Amino acid sequence: MAERGLRERKKDAMRQALSEAAVRLAAEHGMDGVSIEDISTEVGVSARTFHNYFSSKEDAVVETLRQLARERARALRERPAGEPVWDSLLGLTLRAVQVPDARRSHIVEALQLVDTSPALRAQHVSLVDEADRQVVAAIAERTGTDAERDMYPRLLYLAASAGMRAALHLRSPTRDTSELVEEAFAELRAGLPDRGAGGPGADPTADPGRAAHP
Repeated sequence: MAERGLRERKKDAMRQALSEAAVRLAAEHGMDGVSIEDISTEVGVSARTFHNYFSSKEDAVVETLRQLARERARALRERPAGEPVWDSLLGLTLRAVQVPDARRSHIVEALQLVDTSPALRAQHVSLVDEADRQVVAAIAERTGTDAERDMYPRLLYLAASAGMRAALHLRSPTRDTSELVEEAFAELRAGLPDRGAGGPGADPTADPGRAAHP
């Protein structure tokens, strides 16, 4: 059992090394300027060894994002069983934005490559769909709902994802990303109260139909 565990860790390490080399070289030379042989040489293995792990150089680049998706679903399942689901999703999101700088740069490079390569975009769309299903299934498990028939787990996942995107959009040298994430989740948990016409602060004497019927 211990020997098998060591063997699996070595395989995981090789997969990671090949993926990191693929992203690094493609970011430097472009996808068209990198071959499987280049990636293999960078890691010190043969092209045959590369093909034991990946079907193409695009597959190796996307592995970085595939691994991230697997980690999200696993991390959600590992949250405390009695924890409120919004707390679980907040913890998951904070973990996602607090990765070490080196890994964050690696992920950003992979995402930038996806934006510039049609072949990578096609693989990424499929990956995102699968990642969504995994996380929605994990939310359904925690909330006693059905991932296929109930709207709640998917709505919750999409709301949490939107909160993270909003926080990342507003981040700056003067605004901490984690604090922005916590602010976004506080708004979501409050039900996004209406701040427009008819919401808090609106004039209670105003005629709601006046604008539509001058």
